[in-house]
Amino acid sequence: MTDVMTDRDQATGYTTLNKAGFVMAILLGMLNVGAVASPTPEGEVGPPLAILVVDAVLGVGIVVAVLIGWFKGRRAALRAATVMLILAAVTALPAFFVGAPPALVAMVAVYVLLTIVTIGFMLKPRRA
Repeated sequence: MTDVMTDRDQATGYTTLNKAGFVMAILLGMLNVGAVASPTPEGEVGPPLAILVVDAVLGVGIVVAVLIGWFKGRRAALRAATVMLILAAVTALPAFFVGAPPALVAMVAVYVLLTIVTIGFMLKPRRA
């Protein structure tokens, strides 16, 4: 089976799996940006507003870095996006330890797993 590659694809060497990772990273980044719009209500368990703001800033950085890496072929931008994805996932980990509701813990678990898969897709090298 052969993959049809455009001139741009051949120059950057991005596979379909890499591109799927880029789209997933952009979606995760946008999810982080949108989370600041619904802060945790007073008296409920959830992330503090400061963490939501940090995640929103990381989300913007993720989206920008992925777009630069994808369209300009900058591998350093993709590595920066990877670091920001990891940092955003780390800010969600306290949900496992603070007695959060099971639904929130499940959402965080899915988010962390999606982050791991996304990074794997983004950084998967092309076979020679």
